[in-house]
Amino acid sequence: MVKKKLKDHSLFDELELRGRWGLNEEELNVIGSLNYSQNKIELDLVGTLKPVDHSLIGAFTQDDSSFLTIYGIAESGERISLLNCAKTNSTTRFNGISVEKYEVDDAIVGTEFINNNYKFKFITFSTNDLGIWSGINRINNDHIMSQENDQVFSQTVDLAKIKQNLLEWPIEKFGTILKENYMLNISGTEERNQIYNYKFLFQYELTRDQEMESLDWFVQKIYSLKSLLTLLIGAPLFFDNINIYGDYLDKEQNGKQYRKKFKVLHRQHGSYNEMKLKRSKILLTLPEIKDFSSLISLWFEKENDLRVLVDFINGDHYNSMSAENVFLNIAQTAEIFHRRFSGEKLMTTEEKDDYLSKRTKLIEYLDLEFDKDFATLIKNRISNPDAFSLKDRLTSLISKLDLKTIRTFIGDTNEVKSFIKNIGDRRNYLTHLDEERYKDKIKSSDIDLILDTHRLKVIMIIHVLSVLNVQEVDSFNKLQSIYSYLKK
Repeated sequence: MVKKKLKDHSLFDELELRGRWGLNEEELNVIGSLNYSQNKIELDLVGTLKPVDHSLIGAFTQDDSSFLTIYGIAESGERISLLNCAKTNSTTRFNGISVEKYEVDDAIVGTEFINNNYKFKFITFSTNDLGIWSGINRINNDHIMSQENDQVFSQTVDLAKIKQNLLEWPIEKFGTILKENYMLNISGTEERNQIYNYKFLFQYELTRDQEMESLDWFVQKIYSLKSLLTLLIGAPLFFDNINIYGDYLDKEQNGKQYRKKFKVLHRQHGSYNEMKLKRSKILLTLPEIKDFSSLISLWFEKENDLRVLVDFINGDHYNSMSAENVFLNIAQTAEIFHRRFSGEKLMTTEEKDDYLSKRTKLIEYLDLEFDKDFATLIKNRISNPDAFSLKDRLTSLISKLDLKTIRTFIGDTNEVKSFIKNIGDRRNYLTHLDEERYKDKIKSSDIDLILDTHRLKVIMIIHVLSVLNVQEVDSFNKLQSIYSYLKK
């Protein structure tokens, strides 16, 4: 059986690649293995990358060497460029042979070597469940009747039609475009038993003619898109394929110019557990989004303000967290969102000027009449007259929701007041651990904590999506289905 080349593997595979390695493209003299898994890339070497005199010194001193690039050729003949490599272990055996281990951020596979200065034009990526979310399958699957009157599975693959129908979402303000791309996977050994599977990919591309960007720049962009997609899908996403494209090849192929293609093995946080996502559990599928191009543009425009909020909402998808920590994340999301997007102030300009004038007089009195520690304590307490309490922020956020949303997820007026008080008291207890003041919160059940967290999460998802021009009615309709157990 022919062994698959590195470029044909999924990022969900675990790999061990033997080869020869070095710091110079022309001098690959050190034998070693590259070990890849979803959340770790390590290079194990028998020998040293440094000159001999350095390795002898390293045998007796702590060596924290790191290299921007290590080059290697795998047994398959593929050229591998390892970027941002940090030495984690180095020992010298009794026979004088050095053994070194490096942690690596990215392994780039192609027909030539690259380094951190190399520039690219576009990147393609896929994740788990992206095809389910997009709802796109451009292969016609059907069942036909054979001459023997049996039902036979039939497929029609029209490559020209597939390419003609690929979707595009311009992001003109940023000089980029997001495109639909694809892979055709073939299963089955004999030709008559082969089945084609359409795999949905995203392609993120620079549109200005001469503009090129670094791998780090593109990786930041696809991670940003992954955060947004995680919010829209409501489930964790992990990259299973990343390819990046650089300069044009020297020669045309079939009269067309193609760019140099590189496979990116990227170290991720967490691991895909192969749980199948139900389409009914997705918050907003691609066909349900009225203007995906506008949504993406708004996301990149407001990313500096939105990204931390979305990452808090998505947090428990990627990290094992206690119910208390999930709650605190969502409570903090509410505080930050209100501060950044409400535009509300507790005081008018005139009221604030009057307050500051009186505060100045009070500070002068404190400095004269009280000791330094007490005076400093009071000064800190009166320093910010525009500080909203969490209760104020939640009251404001909930008041901006449709009455139907409030009644469905929280309840009537009294239940809203009770919900706001519970959130505030619980946050204060978990922050200050004042058992006497918040003893009711200590006695409350775990299920109450989880339900309150989910209600607050629903509120924040609606508000975050509203910044991206998703109408409340659209997000409400899906949320009441997904979180049906919260209905009043």
